[in-house]
Amino acid sequence: MKFPLSLTFLRYFFSAGQAKSISKAAKENFVSQSAISQAITKLEALLGKQLITHEKNRFQLTSDGVLLLEKCKQLFTQFAEIEDAFHEAEGVFKGKLSFACTHSFALSLLPRHLGRLSHMWPDIEPVLRFGHTGTVVELVKKGDVDFGIVLDNEDFSSFDCREIYKGEYRLYQAKKTPKQAIQRFILSEERKEVSLLRRHLHAAGIDMSSEMEVSSWEVIASLAEQGLGIGFLPDYIVGKRALAVYDCLLPPIPYRLLAIFSKNRALPRNARLFIDLMCEP
Repeated sequence: MKFPLSLTFLRYFFSAGQAKSISKAAKENFVSQSAISQAITKLEALLGKQLITHEKNRFQLTSDGVLLLEKCKQLFTQFAEIEDAFHEAEGVFKGKLSFACTHSFALSLLPRHLGRLSHMWPDIEPVLRFGHTGTVVELVKKGDVDFGIVLDNEDFSSFDCREIYKGEYRLYQAKKTPKQAIQRFILSEERKEVSLLRRHLHAAGIDMSSEMEVSSWEVIASLAEQGLGIGFLPDYIVGKRALAVYDCLLPPIPYRLLAIFSKNRALPRNARLFIDLMCEP
């Protein structure tokens, strides 16, 4: 028996395909997992194609499923643009806003921006994805989110970019750092800013023989706060932590936080609004 093509079925399939999870799709659409599974089964019957592998405890699209996911992405992008056009004519901001960012940004700066957004435009529904910079970039490339927020320490020339924040990398220590920890440096993986720090400390004759490498700004800040060493991190991470600048006459090492988005797709209206809001002082 064939079933009529349903936008609801396509929406459920699209949610599951993007999240790679039936349970997450169910939560996103406020329905049961059974409703998501049945929608996918009915789509398979209608199209005469297997869309997922149907392996227990594993969600994986077939090649036909990948094709349909891409078509659904185009379809729902068009619907979003139609909604944007009519909402703009009415002066209304509502609907989804999807973006990705790192955990450090989410914990440090994002709450303030989301608070302002919620106060000004309560009908906008943010959909957030988190990950390291590589994950954020891939989500933007695939069109799974409207835009991403990243630290400007890579080449993002393939994207359109807006600067939303700028500051400096600094060395921080606990207000009462034990003597044995004064010369222990807590650094992220080797990148441009870390190389600049090394050159400066070497020129200043400061010993860096004791180091700890940590791949999370938030963890670096927490370890420094506990007196386990001198942490090197961007200043936006510090917030209300009990940290003081470690004074070694470090020259300015600037950074920027960027909103990145595709050059090939129109940026949705809600995304433009939120980026503009984050750019405000």
